[in-house]
Amino acid sequence: MNDERRYTVEELTRLTGVPARTVRLYVQRGLVPPAAGRGRGRHYDEEHLAALRRVQELKHAGQKLEDIKETMAQQDGAADSRENGSRRGTRRILLAEEGLWLEVGPGVALPCPDALDSLARLCRRELGLPDKELEPRIAILSELDSVLFIRNGLGHGRSLRIGPRERMLIREVTPAVKKAESDGHITILGEPE
Repeated sequence: MNDERRYTVEELTRLTGVPARTVRLYVQRGLVPPAAGRGRGRHYDEEHLAALRRVQELKHAGQKLEDIKETMAQQDGAADSRENGSRRGTRRILLAEEGLWLEVGPGVALPCPDALDSLARLCRRELGLPDKELEPRIAILSELDSVLFIRNGLGHGRSLRIGPRERMLIREVTPAVKKAESDGHITILGEPE
């Protein structure tokens, strides 16, 4: 028997303060997984509750919905996909601006950044999209033992979120990233090997 707590959309609303209509919008936009079950058996679980709380946390930090989706998918793999019967624990990684995604199953190691770039080029070629030359990337390393949130840390004013001792590749060093380095929060390592 499954001991996992189940919630109705009304209970999620009560626990998070997110209206039912907004919960459905987040599901539609891929920020929160779809409800489990069908008809009267439709329900949400702890994963849904955590995802809603995470979206609200990022919204309060100033992120837009499209940035929140990218942050959740790229930074902490929190975007478990239930589409097409995907299993719990599957990680989705945004490969390219065109909406190319890579799904990595549970227990499978993530490809290195160079392999991800190669996959993105192959996907573009297969789909007949122009093969963009990827911009040089700069590696940064978090020096903190907690999550670091850098407002305007990425191009076009998007926020950057980096986990404890996490290494991340970025396309440009923004003034906010330079300040985080001067404050001792991160180390800019330069281009990856």
